[in-house]
Amino acid sequence: MKHGKDWKQYALCAYDQMNSSRSKWGQDNDYDDAILRSFYMIVFSSGYDFTNYISLEAHKNVLEFTPSLNTDDHYFSPQFIGRMIMDTETFLDDFTRFQELFGECRKVIRLTKKENTALRQLTENKRGDLSIDAPTHMKYSQCGIYLTDKIDGRKRSILQDMREGDVDIPQYRFEDVIYVPDEVKQYESRYIVSNL
Repeated sequence: MKHGKDWKQYALCAYDQMNSSRSKWGQDNDYDDAILRSFYMIVFSSGYDFTNYISLEAHKNVLEFTPSLNTDDHYFSPQFIGRMIMDTETFLDDFTRFQELFGECRKVIRLTKKENTALRQLTENKRGDLSIDAPTHMKYSQCGIYLTDKIDGRKRSILQDMREGDVDIPQYRFEDVIYVPDEVKQYESRYIVSNL
């Protein structure tokens, strides 16, 4: 008997579903929305792939015993990536590439709920008209979000350092530690409305 989820089976399900919808894609906003929402739900249901990063503010919430103010952010928005998959069709012709991108969509970073809301507000989708205020590789910086390691190279919790008053906590910009594929950047550029 298997224990745990096999996320690759979820990827295969999404691949099959999206391929079966190719001929109707782009004909009706409600249909398209249903496909994108379904892709999001499959990614969500496949389980999270936790990175080793947490925002500095989310760390502070844990330190102050208010971790309920935190949430996990899929930094590659599954609905946006789903749109890219359907629009370009490149990934629908190659399951290996599709599965890799699906795997990237599962990755999350722990943020505060407030930070997550700020990130969501950078994207607007009204009945199929999409606009993006900041590309994926710059959106954390646009919102002033800095990342820290959950555990540093010494295998010591960053929280221990924070509790002990160590003010030299290593902080990272998203764009310096998370790789965003060129294909995503290129596709996203169609929808960017601000000049960063």
